[in-house]
Amino acid sequence: MKINDMPFYDRLKAIRLDHGLTKKSMAASVGVSAPTWTNYENDVTFPSPETCWNIQYIYHVNEDWLMSGAGERYEDGYKPGDPLGEKIDYFEKLTREAEELRKKATDYIHELRKEIGPRKIILNCAGALIIRDDKILFQRRTDNGQWGLIGGLVEMNETYEEAALREIREETGLEVRLDSFLGIFHNHNMVWSNGDAAHVISAMFTASIVSGEPRIDEESYELKFFDKESIPYLPAEDHIAALDAYFKGIRYPMLQENKYKR
Repeated sequence: MKINDMPFYDRLKAIRLDHGLTKKSMAASVGVSAPTWTNYENDVTFPSPETCWNIQYIYHVNEDWLMSGAGERYEDGYKPGDPLGEKIDYFEKLTREAEELRKKATDYIHELRKEIGPRKIILNCAGALIIRDDKILFQRRTDNGQWGLIGGLVEMNETYEEAALREIREETGLEVRLDSFLGIFHNHNMVWSNGDAAHVISAMFTASIVSGEPRIDEESYELKFFDKESIPYLPAEDHIAALDAYFKGIRYPMLQENKYKR
């Protein structure tokens, strides 16, 4: 396929992959909330004209290439005559506002910690054992240098399934299918490096890769598939228990969760 024949969302994907970004981080960089930006198949739903301008400016692409297909991509910035001027200030303001809104919507744990400090709380998580060629994908995290399964905290108004899929996309770049439910597992005494403590309750699934190759994000030092005999040391008891259930052959039907209705 010629570059000018690409669908719009494929052009955005090409820009994103060129810069090694997740969908969420690219969306935030151009002032768009991630739920508006991403969906299962494509990199974008319906961006505004302001968003398209931000994409052109920050990632140095030509308007014709991005929008109409006539022309070529410019690696060295805008073509002569493109209006920038005061729009730079507008772009920076828009990005700051979008980031503030995103934090208010999704990072309520930080706000909670401001009120209660490091004392132990209950946190809900979701993740998956991603299987390929009878091996399981593990992540070595940047926050503690330890290995673990792929997953993370459930955000406001998410189901466990939605949270697992989102975390997998963000942390690995993979599109997966959740095949079965492994169970609910507990890490009763999780303590982070900053002293924050929690009883972590994790809903864990098995998953198969639909598309993509693993790639690290800011939360990972390394992603690697291991077979049963070579699994590294795991500090998290919920991950250990999930692996034990998997190797015992435990599989449950997918959870029936009611989704949030806005």
